[in-house]
Amino acid sequence: MLMGYGWLSDFPTLEQTPPIIIRQSLEEFLKEHNISQIRAWDNSISIVQQQASWVLSKEDRAQHFAVVMEYELPREGGRRPDVLVLENSVVTVIEFKNKDSLFISDIDQVAAYARDLKHYHSQSHNLLVVPILVLTQSNIERQKINGVTVLSPHQLGKELVALCRLNSGSQINAEEWVKGEYAPLPGLVQAARLLFHRQPLPRIRRSESAKIPETLGFISQIAHHASQTKTRHLVLLTGVPGAGKTLIGLQFVHTPALDDLRVDVPGRRVGAPAVFLSGNGPLVDVLQDALSSTAFVQGMKKFIEYYAFKRPDTIPLEHIFVFDEAQRAWDANIVEEKHRVRASEPELLISIAERIPEWCLVLGLVGEGQEIHRGEEAGIAQWAHAVKNATQDKWIVHCPDHLGKFFKNLNVQYEIEPLLNLTTSLRSHLAGDVHKWVEGLLNQPTMILPELRALAEKIINAGYQLYVTTDLNVAKNYVRERYLGAVDKRFGLLASRYANNLASLGIDNKYHFERATRLKVSCWFNADSRDPDSCCSLSRPATEFECQGLELDFPILIWGDDFIFDERRWCSKMSSRSKVTDPHKIRTNAYRVLMTRGRDGLCVYLPIELSRNLRATASLLRSAGMKDLQS
Repeated sequence: MLMGYGWLSDFPTLEQTPPIIIRQSLEEFLKEHNISQIRAWDNSISIVQQQASWVLSKEDRAQHFAVVMEYELPREGGRRPDVLVLENSVVTVIEFKNKDSLFISDIDQVAAYARDLKHYHSQSHNLLVVPILVLTQSNIERQKINGVTVLSPHQLGKELVALCRLNSGSQINAEEWVKGEYAPLPGLVQAARLLFHRQPLPRIRRSESAKIPETLGFISQIAHHASQTKTRHLVLLTGVPGAGKTLIGLQFVHTPALDDLRVDVPGRRVGAPAVFLSGNGPLVDVLQDALSSTAFVQGMKKFIEYYAFKRPDTIPLEHIFVFDEAQRAWDANIVEEKHRVRASEPELLISIAERIPEWCLVLGLVGEGQEIHRGEEAGIAQWAHAVKNATQDKWIVHCPDHLGKFFKNLNVQYEIEPLLNLTTSLRSHLAGDVHKWVEGLLNQPTMILPELRALAEKIINAGYQLYVTTDLNVAKNYVRERYLGAVDKRFGLLASRYANNLASLGIDNKYHFERATRLKVSCWFNADSRDPDSCCSLSRPATEFECQGLELDFPILIWGDDFIFDERRWCSKMSSRSKVTDPHKIRTNAYRVLMTRGRDGLCVYLPIELSRNLRATASLLRSAGMKDLQS
């Protein structure tokens, strides 16, 4: 597939072309430009031509160097590195900033460009990709910060020559390079759109190494086996935050591989073989809004209400149910409170599945340690009891090893499958250990501080930033600068529902339907970044209830007084009206959710000017490896 760019040439052609011709090419490519953009182009074109001329005078191999300007990263909504120079086995990613001082957001922006080109561009996997930041109004001495080389304009040519002489590889073929496939890691909403329109998801090396295709294939095999043998199966898929559980469920439900399982029932229309259900209301709203469809994802509560209470004799059209966030299924107490029927949601779903003639499969997607609400604390044990008490047929359970105990204790037939436990986070790009760092931090951090610092350093070096600040404006300015012009990027505020110290900051962290003006969750995640209801307005936070199962490119977590470190251990508090069995576990789970929503990084803001008891928490986060975000 041909990539989009504003200019491509070798160095001799670049040197000899009048600047106005180059700029006109850029204007034609990027039609929505303004006077400030034109000035920036004129400035960068002048610098690149001068430095290319100097390089040509110093290095014979530079005759074959190529330059690409305004290279557009496909599917990335406005992300365009200013200049790429293709040398002998080296891709230099150059970002120009018309500034005289250094901003960390600029460092992180060019570092992310280099990271993504290295790992998502097919022609760059085996090349050295070097990020360079040029401050056009500065005489700064060459320095390296977080893997990014920072230069003044007159040093650029010298840097390009040095890179050429340090590497002995062959010259990159520019025409072939720009034709390379760019397959970025899609966000959940982006992936849902592709699946909805029956378009293939990009082949991501990390998802393949995490055995996502094998897991999908295994679950599909179970479905076909169930159809052939007329049996009933419960499959439980577990995984760390961001491992792709929801994405696997969506892919499974909408894969053409299940088309042969459509069943023609006399007197009824032919139904789709599978349905994706979620008890996560905000996720359902966000995906239904993004797709303008209520069929692709359906709410578990409405599904159960219809089939268990309103139409208890109706047989569903589908033979396969996928239950996202299965660990959050309501227990019998909550169901009885809501519907006056003594049964858990797993029991109701199993009983509905048993009405389906001949065979069925229930796939539960389990996010462990993410029970955050009253009625969700019973966990996997509910599913074991539901299968044990099934009335019509003997069920076969498939689960990872660590869940086997729940079924063994009840003498339920089960089969262990390692593929059903996803241990690698895909959400955080290359930093697959974010969940491990968060887990260690939220348990007994003082016992493992050296390990946490080492893990944080590994995560940051992989391109996932971990920042802490005591100034909310600094955090807001950082994300706005970093994603300037990247219209598809999403950043926003997060906060715990039970934090009581945020009202004085003007932070409304009530659950969306409790607020004076409701939080429009679908708009918060999906609306244009310039919309006042968008998360990018940085005006209203989403709580753990609204962001669970969803993601942002860069969240700013406003730390509350409901989960505070007292220099020895974590202390939690929760409204007495919540009626949960273990409030501390629920608050720990809530902060686990809040800290694992980011794709590019996380910034924690601690309002210590209002809550001095947060000082020890701030100190712990720094000791565990988070970096201070400077203005």
